[in-house]
Amino acid sequence: NSGTGATIPGSMASALRARLLAGGTAPLVPTFTDGCTQEIEVCVNDVLVYDEEDPSCNDVVLTRTFTATEIAVCPAAAGEGNPSVTAAYTITFSRPDLDDLSADNIEPVVNYELCGTANPTRADYPAPRTQDFPFLEIGGRTFNLTNGDAVCNIGVTYSDGEAVVTCPFTYKFVRTYTVIDWCDPSDVRTFTQVVKVGDTTAPTFSGPTQDRDFDGVVDSDLIYTTNAGNVCAAYIRLDAGISATDNCSDDVTITAVIYPGADLSATPIGAFDVDPTDNRAEVTSAIPVGCHLLRYTYTDECGNTDFSDYPFCVEDGTAPVAICEDGLNISISSGSAAGGVSTGIAILTPEMIDAGSYDDCSGVTLEIARVGADNIATEAYDQELVLTCADLGTVRVGLKVTDAEGNMNFCWLDVLVEDKNAPSCIAPGPVEISCIVARATLPDDIMEATEAELDATFGFATGVDNCDVTITSTISGNVNSCGVGSFTRIFTATDGEGFTNTNNCRQRITVYGVHDYRLTFPTDEEGTCADVPAYAGIAADEDACDLITTDVVVDTLRTLEAGEECFKLRVTYDVINWCEYNTLGQPYLIPRDGDGIRNPE
Repeated sequence: NSGTGATIPGSMASALRARLLAGGTAPLVPTFTDGCTQEIEVCVNDVLVYDEEDPSCNDVVLTRTFTATEIAVCPAAAGEGNPSVTAAYTITFSRPDLDDLSADNIEPVVNYELCGTANPTRADYPAPRTQDFPFLEIGGRTFNLTNGDAVCNIGVTYSDGEAVVTCPFTYKFVRTYTVIDWCDPSDVRTFTQVVKVGDTTAPTFSGPTQDRDFDGVVDSDLIYTTNAGNVCAAYIRLDAGISATDNCSDDVTITAVIYPGADLSATPIGAFDVDPTDNRAEVTSAIPVGCHLLRYTYTDECGNTDFSDYPFCVEDGTAPVAICEDGLNISISSGSAAGGVSTGIAILTPEMIDAGSYDDCSGVTLEIARVGADNIATEAYDQELVLTCADLGTVRVGLKVTDAEGNMNFCWLDVLVEDKNAPSCIAPGPVEISCIVARATLPDDIMEATEAELDATFGFATGVDNCDVTITSTISGNVNSCGVGSFTRIFTATDGEGFTNTNNCRQRITVYGVHDYRLTFPTDEEGTCADVPAYAGIAADEDACDLITTDVVVDTLRTLEAGEECFKLRVTYDVINWCEYNTLGQPYLIPRDGDGIRNPE
């Protein structure tokens, strides 16, 4: 464009553009303008001049000439044509030397992550990468050197030393880079680096997981329960659920240590060798309850190693050990309520049937309950069991043992509930009754009286025992014909076990006599001569306990004493109350009452 001097887009050949860039970002073109024509054609001509003395090694000068010509010729003021104009500049190509060489990219040690061969040769060596060669740095620009290709007069080669095998899949060797300036063969630069080929990656490890609720989802934590017997600790299987693979080695060594309390500064427990493929369980020593850190370290045959940490907790998940006595006999205590109702009981506590139950981590709580034949509790477990007389015999009892974490266990035994105490007997007090009451309330033969009749008349005995008691009695003694005498009641208290009272349990009954009777004597009677008149005898009315007999003596009087009568009968009555009679007392004489009027004479 003649007005602005800018190159019209698309008018410059691409090959020319590349030459005009000259390592810059825009073509380096002089600015041509013209006041008449709109466009100017610019032609470029390059002339290279090599040094005659050493054209291969000395500088090369390029002269670049630009010729500008009007595309549409405009007449000049004087009438002549407008000639073309030229502009030129020179570019000097200075050949590099080894002072421009940079080896900053050459690493002292370079690793090639490959599974090496067992007996490597140079043919097995990996070739250098582009970034492994030294390079030329000129004017802020970088020129890479590659094996077999020279940059100007600079060339590079490399050579490799013998392989040193460090493991079945890894070897190393020394690689030497040689750089020469062919314009100055005396200047040779060498660089060395150690090349390691093989497995430098640690194995891949998959650690233990748990699915304690079996829902198919891996739990976020690891929890092990105590299983070390009477020690509050757990044996942990280290090979379960783990695996280790390596990209080269078939043999991966795994060890495990445990840091108590997850304290990495603490002395670890272990190390434990772990092989998940040998079909043998690798188990730790006893790990105490608490939260710890499990560290697996895994190493391949080339010594590549890494570790993975797994926090875990050991919890008391083991039920306590429940130990019951082999058997137990317990006696019901003594006692009864007034009236003979048994109040005997026995209190059975868990400690009485415990034979040393324990837990590996904590103390235990003991509770007791009745159980059925299937050892299932028939009532709630509690701190005591009250046994009564209704439990006499064998009672099946369970012991519940609970630790601090709520884990529980049970044991069972048969308890023999016994009544070892003989009953006591309390007899009713002595009784005195009249013969009248005795005859009114009791049969003539007192031996035929029932217990109820005797108890109603004389009172009842009371038995005292820790359990039910039965009272029986016997009676002995007699009364005479007057209903007077005494009896002895002997009571026996018998409990459910067949024990009887050992104390004397007797009642004395005295029957005393009562005299209440009336005697009616007959009056005089008379009749005609030779006819004996009828006369009544003695009438005895007995209203108490008397035994009256009458003896009659009749005298016939035929003497002068008989008077005018043909004869007289004199009747004498001897009346005896055998219940009052004694040989020492004088008889009581009752005179004749001939006229029906008492005459004391």
